[in-house]
Amino acid sequence: MKKKTFNIYLALISTVLFLHLSCATNQATLKNSIEMTTETTTNGISLLFSEVPSDTTRIFVYINFRKENPVDGSQMFADIRGQALNQVKKNKMISCPFVKKGAEYSIIAFISKANNFNDDSDYTLNTKGFAGGGIRPKNTLSLELINNNTGVKLSDNPLFSNAVTYDGHKFMYNVTIDIAADRSIGYGENATDALSWYFMPSMKDDFINEGLTDTGTFPAFVTVYSNLVHENIIWSVGIAQTNEFMITL
Repeated sequence: MKKKTFNIYLALISTVLFLHLSCATNQATLKNSIEMTTETTTNGISLLFSEVPSDTTRIFVYINFRKENPVDGSQMFADIRGQALNQVKKNKMISCPFVKKGAEYSIIAFISKANNFNDDSDYTLNTKGFAGGGIRPKNTLSLELINNNTGVKLSDNPLFSNAVTYDGHKFMYNVTIDIAADRSIGYGENATDALSWYFMPSMKDDFINEGLTDTGTFPAFVTVYSNLVHENIIWSVGIAQTNEFMITL
């Protein structure tokens, strides 16, 4: 298993969602008139860009079910770089089939030239869209806290409604900790094929080693994602989420 922190992503996503998504329309335009629109397809949702600058080095897409605190973890994201990014530059389109038919989703895309995301990201686009079809688990999954809230256990392997292709790491587990109303930090780990994951004490130790200065007791939740490949893009697709609990740093 490979440890991986998502502090930058989660803080950025949390801030932008807080500021923008409540008033999103089906079209978003920022800096230099780049437009991102959505198309409802029989396979899911497609994102269409008016242009993708040639010097773009990274696109991060976050899609979330427009329902408050969905316990099935119906959010997903893709960190698009390398050959997959070249494909997006050429086609000006990103297709996501891992959605629920008929559901409405909030969508945000960060487009960067510096291979890094921060509050001065080159482009931040947000919109919403409806899924005309999609691939979701057809079995009911739950993610339960275990061992005095230091780990989680997934009830079963997901059985998807259509055939899917997994990335090398089948699952990714991630803890989201709400430090403030508009700021979150995260800690995650990829798993080849593990239905349980323990995040403490390694998370706290790693935060200390990284110089995290936030201390106290904060609300948190854990999400488990399936890492799925579609058209050369790896999507981390939420399949289950714990209830909120309190964690001490």
